[in-house]
Amino acid sequence: MPATAESLLRINSHDVAWREIGDELVVLHMGTAKYLTINGSGGMLWNCLIEGASRGQLVDALTERYGIDATRAERDIESFLDSLAECMLLV
Repeated sequence: MPATAESLLRINSHDVAWREIGDELVVLHMGTAKYLTINGSGGMLWNCLIEGASRGQLVDALTERYGIDATRAERDIESFLDSLAECMLLV
């Protein structure tokens, strides 16, 4: 995903390890030893965040892939990003 004027969000790859197991991602923050599993659309968003993505790019990816409206996509993305931030998985 190319950079835009909007801020890019990224996975905190220095402190985070993850593995794909079947249809899920298992994510571990090595500093806190907290882990979570991510599946479905969260896995697709995670992959976007590895390279760096703006909120707008995440909305576009979600609406394009799942055919949902932008308002719902924005709400779902904010919830997902809040969860990642709470676990210190974003930079």
